[in-house]
Amino acid sequence: MKVKISGRLPAGAPVFILAFLTGMLTITFLSCGGRNSSETAGTKSPAAADEPVQDNSPPRSLYLQLVDGLHVTGSPIPVDPADYRLKVTGAVEKPLSLTFDEIKQMPSVTDRLVLTCPGFFTDEGEWTGVPLKAVLEMAGVKEKEAQVVFIALDESYRTSLPLETVLGDGFILAYQFNGKEFPEIHGFPLRLTAKDMDGANWVKWLGEIRVEKLK
Repeated sequence: MKVKISGRLPAGAPVFILAFLTGMLTITFLSCGGRNSSETAGTKSPAAADEPVQDNSPPRSLYLQLVDGLHVTGSPIPVDPADYRLKVTGAVEKPLSLTFDEIKQMPSVTDRLVLTCPGFFTDEGEWTGVPLKAVLEMAGVKEKEAQVVFIALDESYRTSLPLETVLGDGFILAYQFNGKEFPEIHGFPLRLTAKDMDGANWVKWLGEIRVEKLK
């Protein structure tokens, strides 16, 4: 049977829609979060669909693959570490533009966390990086009550969480998993961890953190 794969395969929790059309099995990947998603967590924005990919391998190989201990759920964004900057903007005293080297030189933490894509997979391991709280303190958040928006490098995906939530443990700007630096496919150079939250909040290829005053 000929197999056609199409759609968007971003970070977060994908949903599989199966449809039999004229003898062809069409598998479309949708998602609540990540690159190339037309709908982001809490925000809707247009994004182009991936080009269809032909694959004649057995159906069981079409499910999410494990690479370096993590399931693959997105199309990587090519990044040159020398050009990378993490921006911290919005309602802060001191907007930041941090290089990857500057981030890696900051005090780091390692926490054992569980990444869950409800109904599909659970990945557990040790995540290493800079506590999000430390970066927000460096920028100097102006508001006690605010939303913090996390935006992917190509701006195709974003999610927002309450400030009081992200100041807690388990929110890390991670660059290693189980002692190894992320490959691009898993979010290099930085990926947000969000303890006890679904994978849609674990933003890959993090490019900007924006603090917004609650209206």
